[in-house]
Amino acid sequence: MRRLLISIMILFCAASSFAQANYVAHYPGYMGRRVLFNMEMSMAPGLKRVPNFQGDRRYWAFNYLLQPNIEVIAWRSGTVGAKFIWFDTKFDTYNEWTYDDETRDLRVYGAGVFCKVYVGRGATAPLGQFLRFHFDYMRALYEMPSASGNYSYPARKNCYGFRFEYGRDFFFCDFLKLNIGMSVGFSLPGIYFLKFRDELDVGQRAANRVVWNYFFGVNIGVGFLTF
Repeated sequence: MRRLLISIMILFCAASSFAQANYVAHYPGYMGRRVLFNMEMSMAPGLKRVPNFQGDRRYWAFNYLLQPNIEVIAWRSGTVGAKFIWFDTKFDTYNEWTYDDETRDLRVYGAGVFCKVYVGRGATAPLGQFLRFHFDYMRALYEMPSASGNYSYPARKNCYGFRFEYGRDFFFCDFLKLNIGMSVGFSLPGIYFLKFRDELDVGQRAANRVVWNYFFGVNIGVGFLTF
């Protein structure tokens, strides 16, 4: 009887080990979980002395891009995710009726997808250094002056952004994730190099402002590994 029980225990342990290995191979994750909910923020400095959301034009006056997202561990060393992006700022435009420069409010929101690849020897998601590739669709909202110049009406400009990010994930208590990183990117429509400053219309100036917010960012975030 004792030998039978020992044999059954050995077979049970072997079957459990095989099942666990097979599960990990087909269903990657961390601590048996695969889905993370994150709140991330990208801080964009005032390059080219463009105004931030408060109208401050100093180089160290930051804009803040909020990027809540959901992330799924898709394979052993990588994740994929979807996010929402939102920020408020201001941009400079030219009033063709008064011949003066003026600053207007700009609200940008949209959504995006990303792919994150962890690098280094024995890289395992979601731990350690990573490279992340973003694609975003954004809608810039602003006020457009009427033909008479007596009033303004809501207008919008569609923008498409591409970003590359290098960063690192830290885990605490097996469920809390902190991340830091830096990113560079560009958005389309881009900067209008071939036109003089006074030839840019309001929509082009709004698109240029999105470019400068998207060009460089210092990223921080907190996330939770749920299920």
